[in-house]
Amino acid sequence: MTTYNNYTPNRAELEQKFEQLVWFARSDPETTNPIVRSLQNELKEQYPDETERLTGEKGDWEHGFNSGMLACLRLLTSVKITKNNRDLFPFLDT
Repeated sequence: MTTYNNYTPNRAELEQKFEQLVWFARSDPETTNPIVRSLQNELKEQYPDETERLTGEKGDWEHGFNSGMLACLRLLTSVKITKNNRDLFPFLDT
């Protein structure tokens, strides 16, 4: 996990990061909308390596990875493993 100046992001911060990166990948890179363009530029400044990879040769793979991480983090937020459903895990929708 990436640490920043001896700081490790928590689950909520990681969820926000991957949500923003998924949005960035889905947004139109040639937009003329000033609000969208401004948000894209903010994310490029905040996550320069990640946004560069999203626009690079392996951008589809990066987008898939970010989407998977977002889904995983959202799952961790919504799932409660209890004594009653432990035997069914990970099939908690049954």
